[in-house]
Amino acid sequence: MVTSLKQRRDDVRVQVVDAAYWIKGCSSLGRLRYALLVQVGEKHGELCIIDIKEATKAAAHRSTGEVMPKNNARRVVAGASKLSPYLGQRMIASRFMKRDVFCVN
Repeated sequence: MVTSLKQRRDDVRVQVVDAAYWIKGCSSLGRLRYALLVQVGEKHGELCIIDIKEATKAAAHRSTGEVMPKNNARRVVAGASKLSPYLGQRMIASRFMKRDVFCVN
């Protein structure tokens, strides 16, 4: 995800510089949320922020005619990709600490 932005090489070094548990707004209270500061490239490379957020069960019911991913993080990424293709390209679904999360760069 980090290397795909700004046409970086896939083999460029990506290193976590700092990380913090993050509380932001009512929707995140009690949910897993972290902010990562990563360095892209060698010693004085660019800095990038990655937001890791727990994906929870949807509040709205699924449409009967549409196929929706059962994995909550994949559902969030799929929805973001449909609503805003550029944002969807900056997101990935993953698992972290046994929870579905999505990461945004």
